[in-house]
Amino acid sequence: MPAPELYSATLNAIHYAHGGVFTDSDQWTIAFQVQVASMPSETLISNAVTETVSFDGAAYSGPYVSASVVTVTQVCTGVNGVDLSLLTGGDIYTDTLVTFSANISPDDASKPYNYTLDHDDGTAQLAFSSSDDPLTFTHTFVTTGSHDVEIAVWNCAMTKPEAVIGAEPVIVLALPEDFWIYLPVVMNKH
Repeated sequence: MPAPELYSATLNAIHYAHGGVFTDSDQWTIAFQVQVASMPSETLISNAVTETVSFDGAAYSGPYVSASVVTVTQVCTGVNGVDLSLLTGGDIYTDTLVTFSANISPDDASKPYNYTLDHDDGTAQLAFSSSDDPLTFTHTFVTTGSHDVEIAVWNCAMTKPEAVIGAEPVIVLALPEDFWIYLPVVMNKH
């Protein structure tokens, strides 16, 4: 029969009462639960237990065997915003490599993030996962005109329909018609 436990906040200890009688074969399990807001991958959480066995205040010399098991519950901080911005300045043409940055909110949102990226120019929508924040990416537009670039971001137990959307308009111009390339001409006399 398991011993009832009594927690003492003053001593920061758990006391087990067993009618005042313990035998060499008595066993009990102490389970600790640890809750963390976030932690880097492959983080080791350890827990130390100090045991003192006593009867009526007099320490018992043992022997006794102890084992510690730690259960970790990670609380996932969901994405609630994404700020998509254009980093490339000046005119943008169909041959311009354009750079964007997507900054995720809150800063302590749990990683990795899932993304879909739509450049609104007829190219295939991209889907990927990353732990980068901010996420920087590039694109060369294949068509001219106004494009609404959209990034959808989600994490934790969120699904794609629950994704947070960031958008940025981009105007893509055609290369000028009167674009001239001058090549040197070399003439040889024979």
